[in-house]
Amino acid sequence: MRSQLILLFSLALMMTSCIEPAETETVYEPILMPRTQLENSISFTESQPIIAAGKMMLYQDLYFVLERRKGIHVFDVSDVDNPDQLGFIQVPGCMDIIAKDGHIYVDNAVDLVTLKWEHNDVVEVDRQREVFQPVAPPQGVRTADYTHIPEDAVIVGWRIK
Repeated sequence: MRSQLILLFSLALMMTSCIEPAETETVYEPILMPRTQLENSISFTESQPIIAAGKMMLYQDLYFVLERRKGIHVFDVSDVDNPDQLGFIQVPGCMDIIAKDGHIYVDNAVDLVTLKWEHNDVVEVDRQREVFQPVAPPQGVRTADYTHIPEDAVIVGWRIK
């Protein structure tokens, strides 16, 4: 009887080793924003903590730290021993920044936006629509079907579904 019980237990144990664990698959879906909201989305707000620093740029007495797809942290570095965090420029979908001739150029999802820094505030000077490709999903991941995006919507990022 005991040998039959051991045989039965061994057989059951071997059968469980044949079952492959289910693979968990991460699927991303686009974060959409209506075009009218995108065109009014750039604003200067109070300082925020830096969570995931991206590109950094020094221009005159200002130091910019890009937060991917969210915006730009602005610091006054006129006193390098005591930098002052001035605030945060919200720019949904931003991935790059450059400054030249008193202007800040930044991508706002698919648009190229020209900003001017004036008196601790930012003013939108120009917007060129749909200069860039839509914001791509993270590389190497599966995405939800995003071929049916409303005509008046823009992809500003991706999130796990």
